[in-house]
Amino acid sequence: MDIGTVLETLKVLEYESIQAIIGISLSMDEDIKMAVDKPFEIEFKCEFDVFAKRKYELEMNISNASSFLWDQFARSLQSKFQVKRILNLLLKEIQCTY
Repeated sequence: MDIGTVLETLKVLEYESIQAIIGISLSMDEDIKMAVDKPFEIEFKCEFDVFAKRKYELEMNISNASSFLWDQFARSLQSKFQVKRILNLLLKEIQCTY
């Protein structure tokens, strides 16, 4: 999921659905358990690093998109206020001449 999808759906990403999960061996023998669990740990660390990176990038993108949208909104609002102020000045001038 990327920032575009989050903005289109307006739903916050549920990190639990994509978070890495570690597998474990069900064997009772300690040697077998250690041998099987080691690849699980390595795979988990790799998947978790990817997950953490994606989560950080998404949070940064959401922050950047929010500030960009707020900036656009602020500019639009400022221009509306300026137009309204100019219209009020023009109306005052028209009322003074009549």
